[in-house]
Amino acid sequence: MLIELNLLSLTDFFYLILIMIISYLLGSVSFSIISTKILSNNLDIRNVGSGNAGLTNVLRSAGKLPAIITFLGDFLKGIIAIALTYLILKNGKFISIKNFEIIYYIACVSGLFCLIGHLYPCFFNFKGGKGVLTSSAIVLMINWRVFLCIVLVFIIVLVIFKIVSLASISAAISLPVTNFVILLFDDYNLSNKHYISFNFVIISSLLFLIYSLMVIYAHRTNIKRIILGTERKIGQERNNKNL
Repeated sequence: MLIELNLLSLTDFFYLILIMIISYLLGSVSFSIISTKILSNNLDIRNVGSGNAGLTNVLRSAGKLPAIITFLGDFLKGIIAIALTYLILKNGKFISIKNFEIIYYIACVSGLFCLIGHLYPCFFNFKGGKGVLTSSAIVLMINWRVFLCIVLVFIIVLVIFKIVSLASISAAISLPVTNFVILLFDDYNLSNKHYISFNFVIISSLLFLIYSLMVIYAHRTNIKRIILGTERKIGQERNNKNL
């Protein structure tokens, strides 16, 4: 079933825009930048190490406490963004949307804006992290089965290659594929009852494909280093200022 715009009232559209704005602003709160500035003598994590405002660089460049705050903050803001979206869509007094598939779509869009905020935070000159933790939290809130699969992919690749960026990229690639497979073979074909439409399987997977492409693009410098064989592995000492 395609999204039927006639199901949405003007009030619905207003609250959908509000959801997107709230999600983007939540995503723009960069806990890696905030925690390192407060706990590491006004250090800007984007100017040290790999230059990435993410968990791995925080752990390597600023220590465990800022890394813990980064992990919890970046993960929780994804959860909060989707939780607020569900609260408005399912329990709000000012919105009429009750269709499961449309709620799923809107949650994906809400998460997308949160991810955009994380990657391009308005509070920090539009230079943020790479979106792995935040996007994972968003996926957890939208479809926990997909979340478990991408985490499994991450762990397997990390154990084999010991490269965090490669594991993150692999998990991102698996996201739309996993969503498609799970919805198609578990929900759509469940006892041939077709609890969801095939269009829903396609559209939701395409939405997650956007997530995947954004995270992969954020890792473009890592991809170059992986190809060159210079990407830093877990436990490997930095022997190049660009690593």
